Amino acid sequence: QRTVEGDLGMRWSAPSTVGADPDASGRLRSAAERRRADPAFVPTTEADRSDDERIATVAARVALRRHAGRVQVVYDERGRVVERSGRDLREVDLLVGSGGVLRHASVDAAGRILGGAGSGDGWQVPEHPRVVVDVRYVLAAAGLLAAEDRPTAVELLRSALLGAGTLTQWPRALGID
Repeated sequence: QRTVEGDLGMRWSAPSTVGADPDASGRLRSAAERRRADPAFVPTTEADRSDDERIATVAARVALRRHAGRVQVVYDERGRVVERSGRDLREVDLLVGSGGVLRHASVDAAGRILGGAGSGDGWQVPEHPRVVVDVRYVLAAAGLLAAEDRPTAVELLRSALLGAGTLTQWPRALGID
């Protein structure tokens, strides 16, 4: 599954992204407003980079939950009932991230952002995915290329996805091996 959400973002829509986090601090809300007011903002301090990482983690969490199912205990006239909805993504083994904040993040920061996107509360999001980042924005192009020249598409992805060097079976997970 791929998600591109217009209401999630790091600059223009940072306040709505942060608004999706009930635990967001006043500092993070202020950081989001600063980014909305100045979309060309580039973090230069460790605190600003930390704020970007936190906003990105919230965006990734919301995006994943839009595709994942949930298990909840509810009570109705029959008593306690376990209710399931949506897709169970807990066994997904590869999570590919894209976008400026991930592209410019360190490997560790990208791992924290995407790895921190999963959380409890019954959401069936990937539990232990391998994380790679499309640092050159080639995933869509490789998908189109795969129909005509699968080996070249695989090589393009192998060379372009940050973190892919540690993966041996990721092309199969993308459905292009």
